[in-house]
This record gives sequence, C-alpha cells and structure tokens, in this order.
Amino acid sequence: MTGGANEPSDIVPAADALVKAARIRQAETLESIGRLAGGIAHDFNNLLTSILGYSELLDEQLRLRGNVRAERRDLKEIRLAAERARELTHRLLAFSRSVPAQPRLIELRQVVIGMERLLRAFVPARIAIVLNVTEQSGQVVADPTQIEQMLLSLAVSACDAMPNGGTLTIAAKGREIDGSASPAGQVIGASVLGHGSYVELSVADTGRSMDTDFVQRAFEPIANTDIRNQAIGLSAVQGLVTRADGVVIVESELGVGTTVRVLLPRVQGSTRDVVPESAPDLRRGNQTILLAEDDADVRALNLRTLRKAGYEVLEAEHGHMAIEIASRPGLHIDVLITDIVMPGRNGWEVAEAVQAQRPEILVLYVSGFAPSSLTPSYLPENGIQFLAKPFTPSALLHRVRQLINSAPTIRE
Repeated sequence: MTGGANEPSDIVPAADALVKAARIRQAETLESIGRLAGGIAHDFNNLLTSILGYSELLDEQLRLRGNVRAERRDLKEIRLAAERARELTHRLLAFSRSVPAQPRLIELRQVVIGMERLLRAFVPARIAIVLNVTEQSGQVVADPTQIEQMLLSLAVSACDAMPNGGTLTIAAKGREIDGSASPAGQVIGASVLGHGSYVELSVADTGRSMDTDFVQRAFEPIANTDIRNQAIGLSAVQGLVTRADGVVIVESELGVGTTVRVLLPRVQGSTRDVVPESAPDLRRGNQTILLAEDDADVRALNLRTLRKAGYEVLEAEHGHMAIEIASRPGLHIDVLITDIVMPGRNGWEVAEAVQAQRPEILVLYVSGFAPSSLTPSYLPENGIQFLAKPFTPSALLHRVRQLINSAPTIRE
C-alpha cells in the first residue's frame, strides 16, 4: 500500500500532504476507470441484448424442428458465453456508478474468483497476481457489488505501492477470533475485535511499507470536493466493513510490504436458499406501444419481439422523434418503452414530454446503466418501471405484460 516508514515527527504536516495527495490520486484513478468502464459497459450491453435476444429467437425456431440437438447445444454455449459477458459487464458498471446496497448471503471466495479476469486486465503486467481461494472460506451478509468495489480499491492502493513491480496476493479464508491473543497488525476504526467466526479477505503487496500514523490517516475520509466519486476509496472500505460489523487490520513491514485484512462475521445459511421465480407471463397483447431506442440493432430486435406478440408498435430512432409521434392527433398509445441514454432528448425528457400530452400512458425505461445512477432527483427511484440491458425477448414481453396488468383500465 502507498506510504513510507520511519516518519520524523517534525515533518508530519508534509506527510499529511503526501497521504492526501496519494489518496486523491487514487480516487482520481478509480474515477477515470469508472468513467471508461461505464461507457464500454453501456455499449457492450446493447451488443449483448442483440446476442441474447437473437439466440433466444433462434432456439425457439430450432425447438420446432427435429434432429437439431447438436445445433441447440452449440446455441446454448453461445448463450452461456453471453451470460458470462453480462456478469462481467455488470461488474464494470458497478465501478462506474454508485448503486444502492443490496446485502445478501454470499461466499467471499466466489466474489474473488468472479473478479479474477477484471483484476488481471486492470493490474499492470509488471505485477504478478496470486489468488489463494482454494478453501471454503464461509459466507457473509454483504452487497457483492460493494465487496467488488472494496477489492478493486485495495488492489489500486497495492499497485500504487509497487511502481517497479512486485506481487499482489489476494486470499479468502475462514478465521476464528477467541481473544486468547491479539491479532497482528493495526486494527482500523475499532478498539476491540469481537470474539467469533469471521471470513477474512486479504490483499497483500510487496511494495513500500506504512507506519502506524500513516495507516490511520490513509483510512480517514478525503476532504476534497473535487473528487466526485469517493465511494470507492480506502475510507469507504472502512465504512463498508464497519457497517457489516467487521474490522480492517493492516500489517506493514519495511522491506516486506503491506497486507490489509478485512474480517467480516461469518454467518450460517445457504446461498441456494432462493425462492424460485414464477413462470414469466408471456400472454399476447393488442395494445399500441411507442418504442424509442437509438441503437438500430436493439430497436429491430424489440420491434420484432413485440409485433410477433401481437402488439402494434410505433418506432422512434431518437427522443425527438418519439415526442413528435406522441403529439400526433387521433393516435392512441398505451405504453412508452424508452431507452434512457439517447442523443438529443434522453428517456426522462421523452417520458416527461409524452406524459404531459398523454397522462394515462404507461412508461417502461430501459438502459445499460443502473437506474440509481440515472434517475433525476425529482423522480422517485422506486416508483419507476425499469428493465436493465441486456435482456431477452421473453424478459421484455414479461415486463410489458406486468406493466399492462398494473393498469386494469387499459384496453385489451
């Protein structure tokens, strides 16, 4: 981790400035990564919508034929690859925007394994990566996205400490704290480490070491309003761990490097204890839908899907066109489906303009970004109907049917 040992007391102000500068640089690095990741993920989600969508349509056609099991197996592999790409894209988006916490029962080692590809793409080639997650570490209650952000933040700090190369070691394991001996290292933000069973996530580097004062300052909040996205800095690591009733322990030794250990309480349960979802409602419809989507491939796929299901669809290539279509007199429109990120007029503006003319219209927003990062302050985030890209044709039809069923007065 970034820092220096044996800091004389008479240069503490200079050291404080060094810590602040290093942490601001780290936050700026993560912010830049986030912006780049968000842009790539948004475009990639459009591509994945087409891949998953046409794969599902082709599978439906093959089901009606005989002796095509080999073809369907190949198609299944395509869909599985697209699903893995969707998971990777979700992680990229998690680093680009702040999303609401959704704690659930997770296996920490699985989070680390899932992050491996992203970490290897991010960490400079001069730094070797070692993952030690072979044993069953146990389960914790946490938001997996925040755990991923925390892991990336610690990895960034570790890489900064190894400008000339080194080894980054990430491990996850179970750990028992019985109070018989104090754990090695400096405990951050807690006076006492409670007894019990923990899951330990550690990030170790072979770079510069940090002394006690430096460690404490490194985890303090950054008082700098120029850094807009401070949610993934070291101070946030401490905040996240504290809210989860865990602790952060830092061990640093001159000539050896620094290890940051995150201990979260281990809980009993099964990640398989999930209530199965009910079958999607794919009933045909006869309503009129205004479809606003600037990506030509996604628009063509959605147009085909909706019309095949019986809906009358009016298509708009951008927001201005959608508003113009909605303003035509004598035209009945039941549902507006609009992408949020579009050139000219975005989805929020389109919906606002259309609902001003047609208050009764139902609106379904779609986007490759998380809604929490896009919802204007004047809109209640929980009150909107949203479908995340990439989605399949059946998912689109199900959400449209849900929206229609929510308004019993709509014509059938």
